[in-house]
Amino acid sequence: MTPDLHITRSRHPRPDARRVAFCDGGIDASFRDGIDIELSHWIPNRTPAALKADTSTGIALRFVASGAAADIELVVNNHVDTDGMLSVFVLCHPQQALAHRHTLEQAAAMGDFHAWGDADAQHLFQLMALTRQRLEAAQADPQDIYRQVHARVLRALAGERFAETAPGLAALQAAATALDEGRITRQLLAPHLVHYIAPLALADDDALPPIDTPLPTQAVLPPQLRARQDGERLQLLSSPLGDGWRHDLCWPAYAWAETPQRWPAPGLRSTGNSNRHTLQLPALDQACRALAALEGGAGRWAVSAQLTPFAALPGRPFPVVLSCLQGDAPAASTLAPERVAAVLAQALAATVGSD
Repeated sequence: MTPDLHITRSRHPRPDARRVAFCDGGIDASFRDGIDIELSHWIPNRTPAALKADTSTGIALRFVASGAAADIELVVNNHVDTDGMLSVFVLCHPQQALAHRHTLEQAAAMGDFHAWGDADAQHLFQLMALTRQRLEAAQADPQDIYRQVHARVLRALAGERFAETAPGLAALQAAATALDEGRITRQLLAPHLVHYIAPLALADDDALPPIDTPLPTQAVLPPQLRARQDGERLQLLSSPLGDGWRHDLCWPAYAWAETPQRWPAPGLRSTGNSNRHTLQLPALDQACRALAALEGGAGRWAVSAQLTPFAALPGRPFPVVLSCLQGDAPAASTLAPERVAAVLAQALAATVGSD
């Protein structure tokens, strides 16, 4: 039996069901303990321990593979994004999903975590992100978006390639070539701390776009590329800004979710509200004070006190937690990239110094 689906805020009525799976995004007041099931990596969640995985898509795949999904009559989600659409897809199309498990999990992580994926996952993610973007711009009903995107996912998994994905995928490959050829410097400072130095200014919509947005058609150092080797590391990004440098320290982009298969990002504590965390790390505060003492420019070094999927340090995009600012904008720091890297490596040695 193929379950029906319902997306919150849809104009389509929600069908009655004897058992419901809530995929991604949490549950609502209709959830029945002992009957319904939550399959989500959002924090907090009621996902059974045996099913937990880094993405809700991975959780749904474990649930289907266990054989326990046979009596699910309805799948519910409350938002539209790549991981949400794929987790619902898994329950509605279990045979195709299990046959392409690796691709689906990678595509979901590319959306939720700015993760790296192989060629098939890149194509699927870009196709879904562009399709969703187009339909949302047309103010399509969220449930209709799910159905239209699922239809294209089936075609992509069957081997069809969509020309609309080509510009973004080509830009990602061009950025990878530039990094591999050394036009962008990458230095591993500690097992979980890496430093990238770009020779040209990095635009925020290139290096720090919102999660789950399509790959840009022009990119110098997109986060998915950095995640190819460094997805489970703190990332220091340095690039020219005016007469000085812009420096941003990024926490792992998966840190907002429950990700038992990835390195646990330090210093985060859940507030109990959906995917909202405080960031309390004395070593990071120490690094901020040290950089402020060395700074010779007009900017102030600031550290974030919180992290959500959409924001961390006020004035900088997610997942930046440390930067030199003037007001709510980046300030040109007088500190050379190597000096900033040395301060961070020393202050965070105990936090990032071992696997």
